[in-house]
Amino acid sequence: MKTSRTLQDSERNNTAVPAARSWRDRLLLQEDLNFLLTNRIPRIAATRLMGRISRIKSPAFTRLAIGIWRLFTDLDLGEAVPQRYDSLQQCFTRALRPGLRPVDPRPDVLTGEGIWRTAGDTVERLELLCQRLLEGAIAPGPASAAVLDRITCHIRPTVAACGPAEGAGLLTALAGQFVAPAPSGAPTRGRIDVLPTGRNFYSVDSR
Repeated sequence: MKTSRTLQDSERNNTAVPAARSWRDRLLLQEDLNFLLTNRIPRIAATRLMGRISRIKSPAFTRLAIGIWRLFTDLDLGEAVPQRYDSLQQCFTRALRPGLRPVDPRPDVLTGEGIWRTAGDTVERLELLCQRLLEGAIAPGPASAAVLDRITCHIRPTVAACGPAEGAGLLTALAGQFVAPAPSGAPTRGRIDVLPTGRNFYSVDSR
């Protein structure tokens, strides 16, 4: 008897979880609701409302909000140091346990002014590094040195020869003489073989 009751209880629990998930899935798949949340409600108003809600200091309200949050997302707070929060803002800015999600140290070569927080800040520092390297700075490693050597020995002279080659090709065509053929393409997409310009291209780069 106990075994049969245990099996019945487990079957009820297993059917309750898919039922809750199906209810959540049906709610998320409602096109009218999704359209309302993403188009009808002004995003600025929704952001300000969420900011005010997140600053409400009430442990009971915070537990209720986190419970509703877990109904729609796979929220995992196991990596956090605190397990109880007085507000949603504390939950959003929760500290992680030591050793979780380690951050790689920032290289000293990517120096720059201002705050370094986003991927855009990293791209800006990489561009500043490239500018310094092209102006004569020492390469930080062998890979960068190989790239700079190719730029100095091959790409830069080829680009510098484009102006004279354009003029010579124009004068040759106006004189009715033969203009050397060459493929077409964009050097910015890796087609360095199209340089120097001033030649009669015979193909179209469809990329």
